[in-house]
Amino acid sequence: MKWIACTIVLLACTFARGIDTSALINNQLDTVQNLKLDTTLPDALQQIGNQTGVRLTVDPTVYELLPWGEETTIKANIQNRTLRQGLSAITQKLALEYVLADESVQLRPMPALRRLGRRATVDELGVLDLMTTNTID
Repeated sequence: MKWIACTIVLLACTFARGIDTSALINNQLDTVQNLKLDTTLPDALQQIGNQTGVRLTVDPTVYELLPWGEETTIKANIQNRTLRQGLSAITQKLALEYVLADESVQLRPMPALRRLGRRATVDELGVLDLMTTNTID
């Protein structure tokens, strides 16, 4: 009798893991959102997660490379844009990128920011933002 209960629990765990969370996250990234943020980066990510259901994580090196670390503030008013567009706007200004991880969206430094190997200045973030928005045709 115990082995039947164990088998049921194992099957339930296997089924739960089988759900493709990346598909669910991608679906949420394409939904239109209204986000008004005026807080620190960690709090903004928590607020976005609470509002959208998408868990946002941060590569530990992000805070080591941003000018104010975990105290970096985000001021954004994103209206009638997808979550994907909102995250792109936020991350680009901070020389970050986001990638779909196993069960979350992870923010990490853009390669150029990572290559600095030190805390970036505000001017350097501005240059990196300019470089990503302006392309040579």
